[in-house]
Amino acid sequence: MENSNRQQLPVSESQPDNCFESNDDGRARLRLVAGIAVVAVAAACVGARYHEDVNDALQSISDSASDHNPLASGDKAAATASASPQATPSITPQPTETALVESEAQCIADMPLASRVGQIMMPGFYINSLKQTNIVFKKYHIKNGIVMGDITKSDEPRLKKFLTTNDIAASIDDEGGLVQRSAETLASQEEISSTYDPAKAKDIVAAHAEYLRKDLGITFNASPVVDVNRNNGSSGTPGEGRTFEGVAEDVTAYGEAYVDGLTSKGINPMIKHFPGHGRASGDTHVGAATTPNWSEMKKRDIIPFKEIIKHAKENNQPLSVMVGHLIVPGLTEKNTPASLSPQAMDYLRKGLKFNGVIVTDSLTMGAALTHGDTAEAAVKAITAGADMALYVPESKDLPNSTREVSQALTMAVKNGTIPEKQLNQSVGRVLRFKAKSACE
Repeated sequence: MENSNRQQLPVSESQPDNCFESNDDGRARLRLVAGIAVVAVAAACVGARYHEDVNDALQSISDSASDHNPLASGDKAAATASASPQATPSITPQPTETALVESEAQCIADMPLASRVGQIMMPGFYINSLKQTNIVFKKYHIKNGIVMGDITKSDEPRLKKFLTTNDIAASIDDEGGLVQRSAETLASQEEISSTYDPAKAKDIVAAHAEYLRKDLGITFNASPVVDVNRNNGSSGTPGEGRTFEGVAEDVTAYGEAYVDGLTSKGINPMIKHFPGHGRASGDTHVGAATTPNWSEMKKRDIIPFKEIIKHAKENNQPLSVMVGHLIVPGLTEKNTPASLSPQAMDYLRKGLKFNGVIVTDSLTMGAALTHGDTAEAAVKAITAGADMALYVPESKDLPNSTREVSQALTMAVKNGTIPEKQLNQSVGRVLRFKAKSACE
């Protein structure tokens, strides 16, 4: 997507090094109980663990204490001497991962419909109209957005305050080079990949990601572009510096480096433009564009998406995929872009085993509007299997456009066009991507 508007506490000398090395067995037992409590609290904090993990940890602590516990050592006299009425510590088993998932699903189902619809919308908003944006976002329960326009250094504090105060997860178009919104310059993907190796590219991107997170409050970046350029080795004029230099394997290596750099500093990446814009017949900002046949695309253009999705999964990294407005013969329905195509979404889910968030390219672009207005396109995209409908109206049109998209999606859920189960699954993916919970 592109838009031209650019204590440890001190230990006394008499205290033993090991918390169980004490002549006072009562104190030993107290420390045992404290250890149990620590394990229980830790287990609660990592809610994805099973309660058996807690039992294992408790057993480990009990084993460590056995040499200093008169009951465990069989010293009957010592046991009698130290015996006193004490309550047995009670540990509540932590819920299993399945139970946690079920609980989250119920919390999502219990959310008001308007709030759930707001979670699957991503409007573009402008730095010079934050007051209007705040009103619109609150009215339609919007919790995601993509900031547009050129952001100056003086804009950064108020943007961050707006995002943090309102708990907005914001994306930004900061590919580098031609497409960049932030004030700190990042070289284009073409320049970085033709100048540095992937390891250095990761460091460069990580530094920029840290700036985006700390100074602007940005949550994710609509980057990197992992389209294989049409020349299969040199970006040339068509790419305008937006693609990596090299063949599919090179694009993959640099794409993974960008994902590593972004995620290392708390920025969630959004690889784009699935299934590959490098050899498209035209500019989707203006109108329809067609790629080579699907069988040909799978030999080259799909490789970076496939490998980066696998890489992120293996490294437990958050990842989203932006789907382009690309007609793909052999994959999408006739004259239907991938962004509105059930077949394209199905391939992402089943063919590439992608379980993350699927985001549309902007539904205000010409190629999307050949299938109706933005609200209609949003319904078609979500129905097809996208999780988030991204749209970038002109600043003055944000209120009306957001009202229309919200109403259209709400009606589609109510009349069954978008199954409520599907809506809830998308909301779940979006919340997980943002490390949020509906049960909070």
